[in-house]
Amino acid sequence: MEVSTESPNTECIQLNNLGFHRFFNHGFCNPMPWMKAIQFTWSLLSLKLFYKSGLKVTTDVGMFAIREEIQFMPSVVDYIKYMTSCTKPKVQKPVKMFFTAASVGKTSTVFHVDALDSVDKKILFKSALAMVSVDRNTRRPRAIPATYKSMVNSQKIPPFQWTDLPLRSIPTDAASFSWKGRVMITDTDANGHANHLLFVLLPLECISQAMAHGFSTTLDKSLSQCIVKNISYLIVGEVTLGKIIKTQMWQTNDGLFHFILSVNDKHAAYVTLSFFEV
Repeated sequence: MEVSTESPNTECIQLNNLGFHRFFNHGFCNPMPWMKAIQFTWSLLSLKLFYKSGLKVTTDVGMFAIREEIQFMPSVVDYIKYMTSCTKPKVQKPVKMFFTAASVGKTSTVFHVDALDSVDKKILFKSALAMVSVDRNTRRPRAIPATYKSMVNSQKIPPFQWTDLPLRSIPTDAASFSWKGRVMITDTDANGHANHLLFVLLPLECISQAMAHGFSTTLDKSLSQCIVKNISYLIVGEVTLGKIIKTQMWQTNDGLFHFILSVNDKHAAYVTLSFFEV
């Protein structure tokens, strides 16, 4: 693992491809290696930038994800196929993760994390993560230090091209499928809340359950043979350990899969997924 500074707001970390290979050998449709790499990257490198601004990290403040979008490029299809073509890749293809602190508001910040195939020099995905600073004791938003805000906002970073927000209601004429899952201890973070990764895992499981029950989708292959093209979610409520999450799914004519995740009929998150045709 190598860490380097690319610009005042951008840090880079290089991850060995064998770490990804462990996850891909059971099927294509597993975005968790990418999402965990994003989480690891911003967790590590955001601290580096924070310290660079002259501040110290305190344990009474946490950063909570509220919106994320990952836009995978066609090159990721070739990369994953290469990773699944043999038990041990002949050519090492480390992934460079570029972390950029893009903008800081009063209590929120936006990070960009992009991935590059360091051998073929192709972008694998671009992503953006919006987070809010929260006081762990009061559970209320907490202002981000002005020193860090000034350092980040002094750099002009090209904005991320977000797609439309996930849909918040099921059209009356749409066929839908529902599935329920419980938040387990392995799904939670240090605060006892559902990790944001769960809001993608549950929709993927919902698709699998829907296909197993004969629900009609535009996917002509099993989910394990598909590759995710776009992930977009918006979290609107906290979910704690042991809660039952109801996932409602439907598709629109453009092939997008839409999801509403709720607890006791109260919406917790909205998610949109799409897939490459491979």
